[in-house]
Amino acid sequence: LGKRSLLAVARTPLARGVFVTYFCVLIGQRMVLPFLALYVEELNGPLMIATTVGLVAGAYGLAAAIGSTTAGVIGDRVGYRTVLVGAIVLIAVCNVLAAAAPSLLTFGIVYAFLGIGFATAASMLFTTLATGLGPDVRAPVLNLALVPLYVSGILVSLLATQLLSVTDGDIRPLWLVSALFVSLALIPALRLPRGRAARAVPTTGPFEA
Repeated sequence: LGKRSLLAVARTPLARGVFVTYFCVLIGQRMVLPFLALYVEELNGPLMIATTVGLVAGAYGLAAAIGSTTAGVIGDRVGYRTVLVGAIVLIAVCNVLAAAAPSLLTFGIVYAFLGIGFATAASMLFTTLATGLGPDVRAPVLNLALVPLYVSGILVSLLATQLLSVTDGDIRPLWLVSALFVSLALIPALRLPRGRAARAVPTTGPFEA
């Protein structure tokens, strides 16, 4: 199944486009994630740090749940690609704003919107895969759908470590690098089919076999 899945991804333009987009978005998400507690401490000090981080992370998760559900409804109406592109732009902008956050409150709000962006992007990408692939390749491709998650986790850890050694431990530049990688996701995302649940996904296009 592993070999069949790899061949299915390699031979299916839509799968390759979604995987590349997802990979870039994940790098933008995971670049700063290991250092979230340190960034919160930098903004708010060490007092009740675990509670504060829990609140920030909780707001992120709650916003992601509510926002992505709403985005799904919109995606069914206007197309998955449109919502995906909007989510990518939102993530990139929020990463820049997070780097410039003057206070914990500001960062918490920005981070909540990041949750909306990431959850929305992921849901639109997986929906595009599930609805846009033919039955002969759908299962093999979806079998590897989380590979970008694992690969990005390894690569981003190495990259973040190198960047922090250059910035003398300053976390803020990592947000800007994250914004850059997320912005790169727009290149393959804009070439994906529009996708709508109300009609069949086109069988022709830049990312269609």
